[in-house]
Amino acid sequence: MAWIDGAEDRIFYLDLGEAEVVDFFCNPHRFTEAFTTLEKGSEIEPNVWEYILEPISAGGIRFQGKYIVEYERDGNTIWWSSRDEENMKSEGKTVVSKVGSRIQVEYEETISTNLPIPKIAAKVFRPIVAHEVKKGINAFLDTACQLLEGQTDS
Repeated sequence: MAWIDGAEDRIFYLDLGEAEVVDFFCNPHRFTEAFTTLEKGSEIEPNVWEYILEPISAGGIRFQGKYIVEYERDGNTIWWSSRDEENMKSEGKTVVSKVGSRIQVEYEETISTNLPIPKIAAKVFRPIVAHEVKKGINAFLDTACQLLEGQTDS
């Protein structure tokens, strides 16, 4: 087994109320709708969520991410970190602030996966995992923006 990391930092702007954006990003009941690869998300205690992702296969490896995340909030800053990880870890922070007439969202997240591969093979899989993590985080953020701005088809 080998732990491999991927990360994404992104700043974006919304034409919404500050409280609405903060509420979205500090409320897993709301933002889990934006997870594009989520099989199941459930609150297991206050501010602690367990996530199970849809299985994926790549390069002959089958993987289904499972992890537990604890959320904390201080004003307009929300941060999270994994605890009791199974085969994934997630750490990150969202900072919401008013910039002029718009709301700025600074989002950063690092995801680590414990792949069922020999450690020597991690060098080969590292760029693939980093790309997939970045792609997944950006898909989440794109969907989150659509949900916040009411642009989804649902």
